[in-house]
Amino acid sequence: MATSLLTQLIGNFKGDALDTVASVIGETPARTEDALGGVLPALISGLASKASTPGQATDLLDIIRNNDLDSERLADAASALKEPGGITGLGNTGRFLMESIFGGRAGSLADWVGSRSGIRRSSSYSLLNLALPIVLGTIAKRVKSAGWSASNLMTLLGEERSSLPDMPGLAAALNPDGHAAPVVHEPVPTSRRAWLWALPLLFLIPLFTYLITRGDEPRRVAETTTVPQAAVRRAPIPEPSKPVGTSGFFSSTVVRESGPYRIEFRPGSSGITSASEHELRDVAAVLNANVRTRADINGYTGNAGDAEANRRLSEADATATMNKLVSLGVDRSRLKARGYGEEAPVADNTTAEGRQRNRRVEIRVITE
Repeated sequence: MATSLLTQLIGNFKGDALDTVASVIGETPARTEDALGGVLPALISGLASKASTPGQATDLLDIIRNNDLDSERLADAASALKEPGGITGLGNTGRFLMESIFGGRAGSLADWVGSRSGIRRSSSYSLLNLALPIVLGTIAKRVKSAGWSASNLMTLLGEERSSLPDMPGLAAALNPDGHAAPVVHEPVPTSRRAWLWALPLLFLIPLFTYLITRGDEPRRVAETTTVPQAAVRRAPIPEPSKPVGTSGFFSSTVVRESGPYRIEFRPGSSGITSASEHELRDVAAVLNANVRTRADINGYTGNAGDAEANRRLSEADATATMNKLVSLGVDRSRLKARGYGEEAPVADNTTAEGRQRNRRVEIRVITE
């Protein structure tokens, strides 16, 4: 019988891997191991909920591939953690994946893990971020062996969720807003039903009154004027409105680019600035206004830390930005997200301010 996904993941976080993770999140190995007993089932169950339809499963497969999570290196926790910059890369990638996949549920999941195992809320967040890329990498390996398809991913996650142990409070953590209470229709008393049939007639009385009084008014004959054909002018057909700064944007014969639109991040955070939120909505409006447009979404970072980790961080930034555009109604097939790490700096990397400016996503909208 094949080893369950949960059993395989728990086995991955043993020995040196467990000690490393415990050190990173600032907890004892014993508490970390106990916390992983909640984190791993929570992530599996949450991912199963997020891939319960073919469309959702396809989106999750795209996230896995766009973040290079389908490589063999992430299927083993110890190896992934030992890579140069591995811990930083896992944490950064996991943070953006938690936001992209779970959104507002990340906080409730962290609270549930903390209350279950007794670790701090910040430790719960860090553990979820470190574990999610490895969980997705292990899932990717299994799906690849069965055939890379949405149906195989749905089957795998559905079977794994059905075999998970009972976790009190997990369902509420995954759905913190709860379900709307069913609407209960109070039966109409018989005494009220007896006259309800007369209501339509009451509404018709004003209409009958209007028609009767209107019949007494003199009829008006509308005059018709024949306009000579020569005098007829066709109104000029207005050109499609063009976004500001995108002259010739809708040309069908010339390939044109607009941008780059610059998306910036708040210092020490995965969230984008309020100005960039407006910029992103503008980009979505441009893309949604013309089906002949597509967008290249390129992520960049400063040069602090490991170069490969920075590349992965820039790719995670670009992917998170792409997912935001999809949430604003843009078809994912028209978007391409890539990470270039430390390449093409726009500011001095020797200062913290310069490195912060270099961490950005640039979006180029292309019309053909």
